Amino acid sequence: MKKHIKQFLFSLLLSDYIRIIIGYIRWLYFFKLKRNFKLINNTPNSIENTVIYNSSVFNKFPLTDFIMKRMKWLLNAISSVEILNQSSSFLLIGSRTENEILFLKGKFNNPNINVIDLISYSPWIELQDMHDMKFKNNSFDCIICGWTINYSSNIQRAIDEIIRVSKKECIIAFGFEHTDSVTPKIDYKRINHISDLERIKINTTSELMSYFQARNNISAELIFNHNALMSEISIEEKVKKTGLASSQVMALILLKKS
Repeated sequence: MKKHIKQFLFSLLLSDYIRIIIGYIRWLYFFKLKRNFKLINNTPNSIENTVIYNSSVFNKFPLTDFIMKRMKWLLNAISSVEILNQSSSFLLIGSRTENEILFLKGKFNNPNINVIDLISYSPWIELQDMHDMKFKNNSFDCIICGWTINYSSNIQRAIDEIIRVSKKECIIAFGFEHTDSVTPKIDYKRINHISDLERIKINTTSELMSYFQARNNISAELIFNHNALMSEISIEEKVKKTGLASSQVMALILLKKS
């Protein structure tokens, strides 16, 4: 009975409303009252203004992080992988807020989760750079890098680090926006986000897989491939269907190391 009560309580975290309430209370306590916000300033392998841009969302409670659908889509795909369970060890890279942590706790009944980001207000989120992680080799069963990899100016180094901390068999999940022919050109300098519009970025799952194929002594199999299915429809149609102005790329990779 105790086990089922515990599972029921954690399952409540799958509700957006429950996560928003818990997230708001914890944000109010740790960010506003405790003033626990901290960041890593020196990030030579991240694109310009990454920390500044992501820090700016905390001027008020970052509600968008808790209601945006795309991370939920990726975590739902992860929960369907049969080799992952409550005993698996997870690494979340670039969570920014506690939303993904709470959702993952609900999906897997409070598994072992480590979380890193360049900014943090939460005791659950450790300050670390994904290009130089402090974890030991072969640490995690599942690594989740959702809408973070394209903040890197050294993608191969970031992926090499992800491979290093992966266990001999590991599920690695990525999500990122697809830049397509109907995506508007954004004045990134104006919004203080990305100043170099010509930077290298991953735009498709095939481009993502090329970074794994560059490595020896591993095999990388794409087991879930959601490759920007709405890339050629208008922004208005995208927003109507998903609430997002861009089409999303999501991938699950089964990594095996020799």
